[in-house]
Amino acid sequence: MQTVILSARPAMLAGTLRHVRAHLSFVDRVLVVCPSRLRDQLPSDVDVVTDEALLGGVGPIDHSHRNYALRAALSACDAVDDVFLAADDDNRPMVDLPETTFVRDGRYRRYTFGHLDDWELRATSYDHCLLNSRAVLGLHAMPRLAYAAHMPQVIDKGLLAEVVAFLAPAAARHPLDEWATYFNIAPALHPDRFEDPEPYLTLGWPDDTSTWQSVLDPGALVFENCFLEHYAAGAVFDGIDPDDTSYDASVDKVVRWRTYELQVLAGERPAALAPPGDIGAVGQALRRMRAAAVGDPVLRDRRQRAATAAALRAQGRR
Repeated sequence: MQTVILSARPAMLAGTLRHVRAHLSFVDRVLVVCPSRLRDQLPSDVDVVTDEALLGGVGPIDHSHRNYALRAALSACDAVDDVFLAADDDNRPMVDLPETTFVRDGRYRRYTFGHLDDWELRATSYDHCLLNSRAVLGLHAMPRLAYAAHMPQVIDKGLLAEVVAFLAPAAARHPLDEWATYFNIAPALHPDRFEDPEPYLTLGWPDDTSTWQSVLDPGALVFENCFLEHYAAGAVFDGIDPDDTSYDASVDKVVRWRTYELQVLAGERPAALAPPGDIGAVGQALRRMRAAAVGDPVLRDRRQRAATAAALRAQGRR
């Protein structure tokens, strides 16, 4: 199977390719989509199509809007196989996985991290893409699960073209999320081609425990949403080589991550991607207050009730 990876970070990509080759034996071809300025920095054993060639020009500047445009354009790209594994350059498998993780008995599997109705953040372009997608899916009476699970997902090129055409008028007016649109619309139009949604399989999503609270526990921890900041001195993976593909490194990461989550919830540790560093007394005090708020038992109980309610609602929304 071919994997198609969007990347603008050659060093991150190189580490991720080591993990892909170590753990996804069924992946036999790699196509990297990258800006033309980075083409010469990529390994010689991967195929490359540039952003500019794919988009017919510079394309959107905003990161999230650009990702939608790039993945939409894959539906008409000759270098892309009929069925492929779509990924970002920080999606790292942690253990050996079979092809049936993505395609089982001829049906496509899909992995969700919750429901778009429960997403209320509005700070970033990513947030706005999720909110826009939730609204547009609702306009068409489509399911509204969230699929940007920071792990690879399998895509059918023909079905992607159908979804891109379906959404073209809306996408021309509002930036959308490439994962939520495809994995809600394609199965709604072709339910016989897909398995039912399953919980995501990602360690480190959310990447920062204080940013938002997940309402769905991962079904497994077999992919890492890799942030090199997590490997900095004093950070959660301090002392682990981020490019280590061994089982020992993987088991250390899953154990440390759970400890980290509980420490943040208890207010014992700042929930930050990188250690505080030289941010001053006021900055450190603010981070301690933020961590304490995340760990506050009243707020924790409120979040638990909200998560339970969301899970119950989700039973009737698939």
